[in-house]
This record gives sequence, structure tokens and C-alpha cells, in this order.
Amino acid sequence: HNGINVGEFRPSTDRNVRAQYGIGDDPMLLFVGRMITQKGLPYLIDAMPRVLGAHPRAKLLLVGRGSALKGLRAKAAALGLGQSVIFAGYMGEQDLKEAYGTCDVFVLPSVWEVLPIAVLEAMSSGRPVVCTDAGGDREMVRDGVNGFVVPSRDPAALADRISLLLADGTVRGRMGAAGRKIAEEEFDWKLIAARTRRVYEDLIKSRNP
Repeated sequence: HNGINVGEFRPSTDRNVRAQYGIGDDPMLLFVGRMITQKGLPYLIDAMPRVLGAHPRAKLLLVGRGSALKGLRAKAAALGLGQSVIFAGYMGEQDLKEAYGTCDVFVLPSVWEVLPIAVLEAMSSGRPVVCTDAGGDREMVRDGVNGFVVPSRDPAALADRISLLLADGTVRGRMGAAGRKIAEEEFDWKLIAARTRRVYEDLIKSRNP
């Protein structure tokens, strides 16, 4: 598995990023990653009108750059989401850590994945995650425990689970704490490094009995 430095990514009470992007105390959804087909962002943008129907003040902050950015901007504009979908582009390390630590829900709508570091960063930051059943996502996000796992390419399912979390701060807090615990106990780099070392040691022993 990939790992995370759980000491670097933590919950935050800072509001600099929220202020910078005009989010304030509104519900904040966060995506971090490359703007490419793999990440399934058109499905998340398609989900936003449904989310806004239940939570009209919600904001989606998209952090990253890539070849699909121009088309995504056009799609958001065509759906009238100019005030609700914010394209942040590149974000420096400190601001990124704060964004993770202050968002309400982290969302990764990928159509395929391996084991995305962004999910681990969100979990370590104590945030609930809504992701798709792509690749290794289920190995990190346990449906109903530290977030929700939905089918890929399904805007309605994304909107349903996002809206559920935005409606219940108690559930968000419980799932965020569970994600932090999983990150600490299963995905801290020290643990991953030790497991990786054991794999190599076992291979060496098998070749040199």
C-alpha cells in the first residue's frame, strides 16, 4: 500500500483557504487531484445541482490542473454552477493541508484508480470521504464507517451520499474520526515501510534458504 505521514495531515480550525476562495462558513466539498478523465470529475459536476437542491450554499473546491480543466470549466458554466464550483488550480503545501483539514467532505469520483494518496490525506485530516468503487478505494474507505463508496459514473449516488453527510454534522464527525484512526493504525508510513521491508526479507529468505 501507499502510506501517509499522519503527523503532517491533521484536522484544522484555520479559515484562510475558506476566506481566500469566498467559502466562509458554507459547506465545503473538496477534490484534490489531476484534472484528467480518470478522475471522473464530470460526474461530480453533474451531481452538484442535486447537492445544491438540498444544500444551496454548498461549495465545491477543485484543486489541481490537467488536460480536462477547460472542458470542466465549460461544463460547470453551462450548468449555472459558476458560484458553487471553484477551480483553485495549483495550491501550495500549507494551503493544501489546511483545505484538507477544514473541508466538510472530501470527494473522489474516479472511474479507475490504484490507491490514491489524496484519500489517505483526507482521512488523516479527519474528513469523511465519498469515493467510487474504483481500484483500491475500498481498501481505505469502509462504506458507512469512515465515508461512503458509490458506483462510478453515478452522479445521483454521489449527490445522495454527499447530501447525507452535509445534513448531519454528527455523522461527519464520527466518520472523520474513524478515518483518522484507520490512517493512524493501518496506513502510517512507518507501518507501510515495515511491511514492505518484510516482503523483501521474505523474498530474500525464499531465494537463500
